[in-house]
This record gives sequence, C-alpha cells and structure tokens, in this order.
Amino acid sequence: EVFRGDWRLPVAVKRMRGSLQQKELIEFVREGEMLRALSHPSIVKLYGVHSTGGNYSLVLEHAQGANLFDYLHKFNKTVPVGKQLSIALQLCDALAFVHEHRIVHRDVKPQNVIYNDKTGSAKLCDFGLARLMPWGMSELHPTQLGTGGTPAYQAPEVLKRHAVGLKLDLYGYAVTLWEVYTTQLPWSDCNLEQMTSRVAALNQRPPVPPDMPKEYAEVVQ
Repeated sequence: EVFRGDWRLPVAVKRMRGSLQQKELIEFVREGEMLRALSHPSIVKLYGVHSTGGNYSLVLEHAQGANLFDYLHKFNKTVPVGKQLSIALQLCDALAFVHEHRIVHRDVKPQNVIYNDKTGSAKLCDFGLARLMPWGMSELHPTQLGTGGTPAYQAPEVLKRHAVGLKLDLYGYAVTLWEVYTTQLPWSDCNLEQMTSRVAALNQRPPVPPDMPKEYAEVVQ
C-alpha cells in the first residue's frame, strides 16, 4: 500500500500490509538498502525506513505524476513522440546508474515508472525484486533470484531459468518503450504459455511498427 504523507515535505509512504513472512521482510529490507545507495534524478529517492508495532514502511520521494501503465491504459493518454524519446533517455540514464552500482532491478515495466506529463520527467521506482551483483561475478543463478516479476516484461533467459547478468533489465526497458509508443499491452494476443514459447523458444519480440521513428526503433530493438 502506498500513501501520501508529510515528513517536513510531501512524501510517499510505502507500507507493507499485515504481518510479514521472513521472505517478504528480507525483500522489504533489501529494497530499502538498495534505494539508500541510489541518488539520481530519474530514480525515486528514499528518505528513510520506518518500523512500529510490527508494521514496516519506506518513506519515499513523492514523485508527481502517474505510473506509465495507468497513464496509458487507465487514463487512455498518449505520450508525444518527442517526450517518448526523453523518457527513453531518462530511463536509460537511470538504469546505467543502477548497473554502475551492480544492482539488477529485475522488474522494469510501465507500472514502475512515474511519469509527469507536465515536466516530462520519468522516474524509476520499486526495487522490491532488485538484486546486488557481487563483485567478481558477472551473472546471477536462478536460485539467487527467486521468483517474481511480470512475465510479459521478462527476458528470455529469465523465462528459461538461465543465469542472468546486468543486461537483464534491458529487455523490460525495451518492452516498456514499445508499450509507450504503441499504447498496447505486450503479448495481449496470447496466454502465458504461448507468450513464454514465443519469447523463450522462438526468440520473438513485440513487432516494431513501421512508422516508429528510426532513433526510437533502434533503442527498442
């Protein structure tokens, strides 16, 4: 659950509902630790972690706007082409910064991008599934990743339960940009089994529209 609050300034309070299982608590603490290390204009900032009476909360920057999924599909809005490229650059910069800190986000998708259509700013959020890549390692084994994530935005190697590296996030990034341009849900014409087969076995990707600008298409592909 996410609430708006005040902590000497407007903040967003992300509270875990009910009593936490050990796994949920570990992920919650991990998200706080990840965000504490990341200070970037295109990443939602963490101000602090709060615990009282067995309830745990993250106190986060209150980013103005809506997540991209709601913006596109709930409010039925479209992003102007010029601002689409700006979103692509901002998220690219954010992911480059995250990867410099050897963090894999693992859940890049429109729901985890806060977009302000007045300023054009885009901010990456929700590091609940993120993992730290230990120094000296270039890949994480599936046993180190656990489960989670949204299949439509997951890379083929994740669906095939292979080891993954920092480049894992680039697939979700590309599908997110595809969705921003087309305003369509990826793989909406098939079920989970069919989608997994098309992505993991047949190495297919959402089709790039012929009218997509060359610069944007190069990023998506």
